[in-house]
Amino acid sequence: MIYDCIIIGAGPAGLMAGAHLEGVKTLVLEGAKKPAQKLLISGSGQCNFTHSGPIRTFFKRYGAHDKFVRKALSGFTNEAVIAFFSEAGLKAHVREDGKVFPRSLDAWDVFKALRNRNEKNGVQICTESKALRVQRQADGFMVYGNQTQWKSKCLIIAAGGASYPMTGSDGSGFELAAQLGHTIQAPRPGLSPVYIAEFKLSELAGTVYPKGRLTHYRQNKKLASYMGDILITHTGLSGPCILDNSRYFETGDRLELNMLNEDITRHILEDKLLKGNKKRVKNILSECMTKRNAEVLVKLAEGVDEETVCAELTKAARKWLLQHAHQFPMTIKSLGALKSAMATAGGVSLKEVLSSTMASKLVTGLYFAGEVLDVDGDSGGYNIQWAFSSGMMAAMSVRKRLEEEGAI
Repeated sequence: MIYDCIIIGAGPAGLMAGAHLEGVKTLVLEGAKKPAQKLLISGSGQCNFTHSGPIRTFFKRYGAHDKFVRKALSGFTNEAVIAFFSEAGLKAHVREDGKVFPRSLDAWDVFKALRNRNEKNGVQICTESKALRVQRQADGFMVYGNQTQWKSKCLIIAAGGASYPMTGSDGSGFELAAQLGHTIQAPRPGLSPVYIAEFKLSELAGTVYPKGRLTHYRQNKKLASYMGDILITHTGLSGPCILDNSRYFETGDRLELNMLNEDITRHILEDKLLKGNKKRVKNILSECMTKRNAEVLVKLAEGVDEETVCAELTKAARKWLLQHAHQFPMTIKSLGALKSAMATAGGVSLKEVLSSTMASKLVTGLYFAGEVLDVDGDSGGYNIQWAFSSGMMAAMSVRKRLEEEGAI
């Protein structure tokens, strides 16, 4: 039960690490019944495993952590990941939006390629083997399970975050890191929809605003403006623009949605309403936004109905329509629950990890990879790419350390 390296977590980060530990006696411990459960459900089972385009465009996709991710992503780029799977016989399909999938559109093929590479390297993968406690000793690490314990010279914690716990990503990696003295930034939902207090747009559920425009306020102070596809749900907002920026949202924040078509400004709408005369307000609005959107806005406006013509609009009603068409206000009631979020924000503090090696600054021989770290990317393959890049970097760092020690 003595190994050169133990990897905790058989997700994309852990399996990619194992795939790069040829000649290293390696054990992967996975608490779930089957490995890579979260990978297998990603992209609705089709597994959007990276994104196309220059790697330099990736860095800004990780919020405030762009500097930390640069070395790992540059060391094992999206092109390198595609080449890795190509060598394993898995060809990539690049969609028009830049998302990269296996050509088969089956996540199982991505997992199979990783599993086969681990098997080729002699990596032992043990499922239903949950690591409950870890301890640093003079000559390595002890990892304790329910009835078994294992020992290794090096340890990689790649146990994922705390979203979708039924897949094995249950936050236990944070507990193990904390046992070794690491600080954990509070886990919170990443890539999460938002629920709106007293939501008034439920009739628009299913409506998508391509290149939608959203302004973000906190305590009446403007924080940012965002642009991207926005989806109206029965209870709030979703879509890439919301998911990618949910890391910045808090309960009580105000979001203002621009409902106008891309080529329409508030001034254009105001001019149309002022000059509309006998034209129905609803029809003028329909020229500047979707018909469905115009109908809902008219329903919500006080003193306006479907038959109201522009000449009958009061100054107050016109002001209300202009304001809400251009900046429809909504207050965030809550974010989606962590257990159902697509990713986890928060995790092992990046201040305590070397970005050039994924090594702990506190504990010699300890490394981290993937979602267990306080790194969360945008939707579209960026989180899985981070798992692959950081897993590969951690493995290379382990190999270098073992070679320097003469252990391999």
